[in-house]
Amino acid sequence: MAVIAYIAKTHHNGAKGAASPGTDKPATHASSTSSKKPEPRKSTKSSTSPAPDAPQGFTTYTDPTGFSLSVPEGWQRSQSGTRVKFSEPGTTRYLLVDQTDHPKKDPAKDWERQEESVSKRLPNYQRISIATVDYRDYPAADWQFTYATQTQVIDRGFVAGNKGYALYIQGPRESFGDSEQVFQQAADSFKPANG
Repeated sequence: MAVIAYIAKTHHNGAKGAASPGTDKPATHASSTSSKKPEPRKSTKSSTSPAPDAPQGFTTYTDPTGFSLSVPEGWQRSQSGTRVKFSEPGTTRYLLVDQTDHPKKDPAKDWERQEESVSKRLPNYQRISIATVDYRDYPAADWQFTYATQTQVIDRGFVAGNKGYALYIQGPRESFGDSEQVFQQAADSFKPANG
């Protein structure tokens, strides 16, 4: 997928974007992490509606392609191609989902491949980590990084069946714990198409 490429391209054009996974089967190693960086985390008609499985303050979004997940109530949805973005009003924080029908086999290796160009395009890019993660039984990897002066990102690439997905969140570094809570709820509630 090209979510990371999207982030680099849109950021280069003055907008904020998101990173998406190439999607491959899981790597068996984690990439190195610098000790100077923040500590990585350890783990047809669309509709957005309250659902019994969405916790208080969240709502379930169902995409026309079939995937669904919980997103914070009141966040604004927009779409560009295969990317669905949920933005918190009045902030730079957003959650993004991207998907592909042509996933790569190894999400961690794909993130490392994409990092080469992304790191050149994003100002003050700093890798926190690229590592395989235990996410259900999917081949999956998280890419965590910072850029600009105050933006932190988690981008999870994973393969579910014959589809590749990227679940991406970015937000201000000083309140990234809030972003991690949104990310965790989205990841915990995510249901792939035909899943």
